[in-house]
Amino acid sequence: MHLSNLLPVPGYQQAAGTPGSVLSTFPSPALPFTVRAVRGSADTEIHAVHHAPGPVGFDTVMAWADRLCQEYGAHLLRVVVFGELTGTPPVHDDRWTWVRPVTYTGGHGTSVELTALAPDPRGDVAVTRIASGASLTTHTTPDGARVRRLVHCLPRPAGADTYTQVTRGLEAVEAALREAGMTPLDIDRTWFFVSGIGRAYPALNAARDEAFDRWGIRRYPASTGIGATLPAGSEVSLIVESSRYETAAGTVEKDLAVLGTPLQTSPSEYGPRFVRGNLLRMGGRRTVNVSGISSIDPRGRSITSEDPAVCVDYAMRSLLDVLAAGGTGPRDIASSYVYCRDPAVRDAFSAYLAEKRLDFPHLLTYVPVCRPELAFEIEARAVCGDPTGAESPQETEKEKERESAP
Repeated sequence: MHLSNLLPVPGYQQAAGTPGSVLSTFPSPALPFTVRAVRGSADTEIHAVHHAPGPVGFDTVMAWADRLCQEYGAHLLRVVVFGELTGTPPVHDDRWTWVRPVTYTGGHGTSVELTALAPDPRGDVAVTRIASGASLTTHTTPDGARVRRLVHCLPRPAGADTYTQVTRGLEAVEAALREAGMTPLDIDRTWFFVSGIGRAYPALNAARDEAFDRWGIRRYPASTGIGATLPAGSEVSLIVESSRYETAAGTVEKDLAVLGTPLQTSPSEYGPRFVRGNLLRMGGRRTVNVSGISSIDPRGRSITSEDPAVCVDYAMRSLLDVLAAGGTGPRDIASSYVYCRDPAVRDAFSAYLAEKRLDFPHLLTYVPVCRPELAFEIEARAVCGDPTGAESPQETEKEKERESAP
């Protein structure tokens, strides 16, 4: 089924007002989803989450995606499914990432997340599929700057083993970036869902390190590397998000800051090349990407306990620290993936949310973390308004100058 990108249904209008303001977090009347939509200066970012008690059909998810795009006048960027799918997967459409549980299969149902982008009809935003799993969004600001965003899903890279699939997958990302007028230095966020992560994690790191060295990447992206049961033929599934801001004069400038927490050291201090989180200010939105974070102390040592609540508490405090460092909080979380070793860990996570009175959209599954002794990992994407209107770094500085003027 073709994923249509039609005009909005009657009754839905692109919200006016401050870019970055939340349009809604609500149960959609036309879809069995909770939708969070955040308006930017040129488009609206949409995250829709559904939890089903059992397996869900590919055709059903495709119909939901069609309806979401129709309702919002949006373009589908990606689909992430934690759980069981039935039927035949879509042909020539790689915007899917399907993760099945590994460590516990006794049933938690199936969770579906649809991520889409609705261009402001008054602007010049274009969304183009430049590869089976890659969607490029472009627009030009009033001062002539060019903004690009690339979301690239690779559920089945070529190759017979983890190292080869990661290498080929990142080569495909490089090719798509080149076609988009971007480079690997524009990468902000990566996901690596890995079959047999206990044995395969060193191969993942080796292939990633080689690519980063070849590309000259020194400011590492936010990232997640997590265990998964993947479709046949996949040793790893990748998602890569990139963005680029280029002035009218051709100068590349992007407001991207690395975030951390005193509770944990930078992962690159003990091995993997990624950061705890980063803050991107672009398109009228403030986006904080928190990497997969677990219970690891400031010296890089695993924190373990027979009581899973100890591990959950440390990881959650670390997550909230990184969010706060980026000027956001749990209320701003638009997307979150939760990885538990077993139902006892999930119960500890649920108890934490209840105790702290937290409620944010998330997908949850039972998989191993990158270290076998760890029991819990969580990641998040928080999106909120950037009332200074920081479409660009220059505008941010101008706003600061106005604020400091007598």
